[in-house]
Amino acid sequence: MAGLDLSAVHRLKATKAQLVGERLQLFEKMQELVSTDGSRKAYRAALKDSTPPCIPYLGVYLTDLTFIHEGNADTCDKECDGEMVPLINWGKREAYAEVIESVRFYQTTNYNLSPCESLEGYLRSAIKDLLMDEKEQYERSLEIEPRGTVPKQASGKK
Repeated sequence: MAGLDLSAVHRLKATKAQLVGERLQLFEKMQELVSTDGSRKAYRAALKDSTPPCIPYLGVYLTDLTFIHEGNADTCDKECDGEMVPLINWGKREAYAEVIESVRFYQTTNYNLSPCESLEGYLRSAIKDLLMDEKEQYERSLEIEPRGTVPKQASGKK
């Protein structure tokens, strides 16, 4: 979904208008799932309902760690013998640990994947030809759908 949100792809409104039926429903469902609304509430709920093995989106955890770091003081002042003493903010460390433990949970699951040499060979050879920088992506996007292209509604066929 992150790839579909790149400017070179996001601008392809006429192309997206051609999505119909199950494909359109799946696209909309995926958009809802990765929405940032409510601190990625839909994604977090889906992940919680999932059974490993699965590979969670690391960006969610990094965002959580950033908010914990930025939103909480490193120390708390406590009065001791009439003097304010800075103490380690233990709650902040517990919040860090909770996020890190969530990541570790998925790292301890075995992923019994078998190598697929034909697919690996294809990806290794094709990836060199498929990789484009942002400028090349946008130029290709303009070839597919020139500026001013008016979206037509899909015919309803699958």
